[in-house]
Amino acid sequence: MQRSSASGKLKAKFSGAPLFLILSIVLGCLILFYFFNLSTEQSYKKQIVSEQQKINSIEKNMEAQKILYEQVILQKKDIQEKITYAQNKLLLLQQIEKNKLDLYDIMKIVAEVAPNDLWLTKINLDQKGKMVIDGITFDNNKISEFMSSLDEKKYFKNTTFNFTQRMKLEENPAFNFEVVTKLFDSEEEK
Repeated sequence: MQRSSASGKLKAKFSGAPLFLILSIVLGCLILFYFFNLSTEQSYKKQIVSEQQKINSIEKNMEAQKILYEQVILQKKDIQEKITYAQNKLLLLQQIEKNKLDLYDIMKIVAEVAPNDLWLTKINLDQKGKMVIDGITFDNNKISEFMSSLDEKKYFKNTTFNFTQRMKLEENPAFNFEVVTKLFDSEEEK
């Protein structure tokens, strides 16, 4: 009888062994799965941080490129304005030459016909043959006298009054004015 009770004890001992073994394997697998996932998660986090750093670097580079692009656009605009200005000046010189205008004579006439107490402050000539003359006077009638005198000379035609503005000059009432006259007709107007 001792044998059968020893064999029953052994059977009872070994019958629990597969269950313990299975539980140990399952628990070991769960622990391995946990550490594998933890390792994979850490790897993904590192990849995310690395990719975020690349994105930040690209964004900084794009911002720098945007600033450079805006500077190039401003430089291009400035160059285009300078080209347009030079082309307009060249066109003006060509029109002056074509119309056989003597700028010295024109300026001399403008100075000669300006009445006393009328001072010219600015003269501008564009490529269309329009001369804009700015000045100051104490007497508003001097402006009309100046315009009439210009129209009587050979180079000037269609002298018109642009504006007048009251002002003070050394505490005296004065007038700031602008008149326009044509020296020649541009090709566009013909």
